[in-house]
Amino acid sequence: MSARPEQQRIEANGGWVNGAAAFVGDNPARGAVITYYQRTRHLFGKLRIEVLDASGALIDELPASTRRGLNRVVWTMHRRAPHVPPAAQLAFAGTQGPRVLPGTYTVRLHKNDTVYDSQVTLGLDRRVKWTPADRKAQYEAAMKVYALFNDESALFGRIAGLREQVAEAGKGRPKGEALLRRLEDFDGKLDAIRKKIVATKEGGAITGEERLREHTDQLYGAITSWEMGCG
Repeated sequence: MSARPEQQRIEANGGWVNGAAAFVGDNPARGAVITYYQRTRHLFGKLRIEVLDASGALIDELPASTRRGLNRVVWTMHRRAPHVPPAAQLAFAGTQGPRVLPGTYTVRLHKNDTVYDSQVTLGLDRRVKWTPADRKAQYEAAMKVYALFNDESALFGRIAGLREQVAEAGKGRPKGEALLRRLEDFDGKLDAIRKKIVATKEGGAITGEERLREHTDQLYGAITSWEMGCG
C-alpha cells in the first residue's frame, strides 16, 4: 500500500464553455490517491481503510474495493463530516468535514485480522501566499463550529428522547386528565426548543426559515471555504 505526497490545492468549482480548438485534459485527483494491491479478490471478512493523525486519532474512513489487482481510493484530505441535527432542509456545508492540516498521516488497511500501514504527507498548494499558521488558524476556527454542530445534535437527540418518553407516558390516559395535560404542556415546551435549533418548514431553503443549525452551517461554510489566508 502506498500514497504519494500530495498538495492541498485550492478548492474551487465552476467552468466555462471552450471552443473546438481548446485542449482539455484531466485535472489531478481532488485528494490524496492511495494505492494498494490484492493478489486475490477479498471474499470474506472486513476490509476497510482508515486515516489517522500523528496522535493515532481516527480522522476518516474510506471505502475499500475488494477486487484483485491494483486498487485506488482517493482521500479528500478532510475530516469526517460533523454530526448535524436533522431538519426540513439540507445543511450543505455540514455535509463535509474541514480540510485537515498539512502534515503526515497514517493510512491503515484492515484486511480481516491483518493490518497494513503506510503514510501520506500533505503540503500546502505551492501557489498560495498564506502560511501553515494561517491554515492552522482556519482549521481551529472550523473545529470550534464543528463542535457546535455536534453539541446541537446531542441536544436534539436528548429532546427527541424526552418526547418519546412523554408520548409513551401519555398512552392510554383519558383525555382531559391532569397528568396528560401536564405531559402535553411539557411536550410543547420541548418542541418549541427543537424549533429554535432547526428549521421545520418543508420546502427547503426557499422557505427562508433559519434557525441555530442553519446559521451554524453558514458560519461553518464561510470558514471552511475561505482560501485567502488570515493575513
